[in-house]
Amino acid sequence: RGNERRERSKLCALVTEVKRTAIKGFGWQTSGVFVQNGVQFLLSLVFARLLLREEYGVAMVAFTVAELASLLRVAGLAQACIASPRSDEEVRDTAFWLAQGSGLLYGAVLFFGADLFSDVLGASGSAPLLRALSLVQVVDSFRVVPFALLMRHLRYRDNAICEAVPFVVGAAVAFGLAVALDSSHRIWALMAMPLTRIVVQAALFNWFQPGIPRGWLDRKVARELSVSGYTILGSNLPSSLLELVPTLAVQQRAGEVAAGAFRIGNNLMAPAVRIGHTANYTLFPILAKFRNDLERLQRSILRSMRTIGALAMGILAWAWVTAPDLVPLLFGKAWLNAVPAAQWLAAASALRLCTYIGTNALLATGRERASLVVWTGSLVIGIGALYALPMVAEDPTPGAVALAIATGAGFLLSVGALALALQLRPLDVVIALAPALVSGCAGIGLGYGAGALFGTDAGWLHLLAVTVGFATGFLPICGVLLGGKPHSLLTLRGIKQVIQRN
Repeated sequence: RGNERRERSKLCALVTEVKRTAIKGFGWQTSGVFVQNGVQFLLSLVFARLLLREEYGVAMVAFTVAELASLLRVAGLAQACIASPRSDEEVRDTAFWLAQGSGLLYGAVLFFGADLFSDVLGASGSAPLLRALSLVQVVDSFRVVPFALLMRHLRYRDNAICEAVPFVVGAAVAFGLAVALDSSHRIWALMAMPLTRIVVQAALFNWFQPGIPRGWLDRKVARELSVSGYTILGSNLPSSLLELVPTLAVQQRAGEVAAGAFRIGNNLMAPAVRIGHTANYTLFPILAKFRNDLERLQRSILRSMRTIGALAMGILAWAWVTAPDLVPLLFGKAWLNAVPAAQWLAAASALRLCTYIGTNALLATGRERASLVVWTGSLVIGIGALYALPMVAEDPTPGAVALAIATGAGFLLSVGALALALQLRPLDVVIALAPALVSGCAGIGLGYGAGALFGTDAGWLHLLAVTVGFATGFLPICGVLLGGKPHSLLTLRGIKQVIQRN
């Protein structure tokens, strides 16, 4: 009995320490994300007004193609390094050379294939932008290994600094060039942001965690990392394509203006979406520790859906109800066509967030095939909807509706996968999401009610009224449903206590 008590005490202490690490890491990661999102949002706001709508749409298409190239280039290598049981030295030496080879390959593909991509997508003028962005593929390969090593050792603070600071530097350079360049060349000021950011990012990551190898590539380790990486990519690729393909499909079927409006809607959802991604990165190494303890793993998944889902969906629900005010106030009335798309994208982002949490647990515990089925099914349904729904020029809304259909299917598939792979009851998932659903609906209802009292004219006063109404409904109800008090979500300390309690 004495031994059992000691073992139980050690296990409880371990769980407490892991939970403390997760909360602290999530705090650091979230702080970094808010800096990044703030900078990106400010950039999108400024350049959406400075550039012609067609120019802005072409730039967004170029960014989307470059993001797709980055996804294929990394190919799950970072996550494979994080989960690898080998020593840091073995992982660092081999992964470095794998990353360099991949960076050169995809940099060359993007540079020499720029004209082809431009012609296929029908985005005239994107070829020179793609050639400039090809440099990102080469320079960013120096970041992959240091990032993986930082995450292996749960150094969330250092990672947050390395991610956030370059965004600020890149934004400063972009704004400076926007002032210096004439209107016909300002699109290059926007291009300067990712180029500057990636150089500073690679330098900072290698400062905090040197990733330069001391040896050559080990074939056995390379094979292990490649197999693991491509297995993870098999799940990551469909989920990431589901984020990138809609912009390209809207560009093809409805033109550059519609693609620009679609990305504006995505930018409004970015804070909540990034919180979901941040939570997944933070939880991935922690969930991996519970892969052989099904009961604790189940509890961790439900807690993640309960707390992260509620906090992130609060932002998404607010974005839904305030989109008619936010878009014209921030981006100008020229982008009013982005309003209904933004609202549909809010629904799609909420569904995708829940799916991410579930499939992240599947990946962390070695159940990659189940995650692959979820995201592949969602992608297939999404592509079918994108090309089946009728579209007209400059209207991005059908693309957003198609994405909501796809993410809804993905969520249902993820619930089924969790039930089969981890014996998690669908009813438990619904209960875990109840705080987000109930408080979100209450907030939206009161937000619309408060807005109706001030008429239908969009403006700052109307936006303030809608926001106050939403907060009055969402914050106290969500705080109580998460086990706190009505005022718990009004302060950082209260939010921290709610997260700790859950």
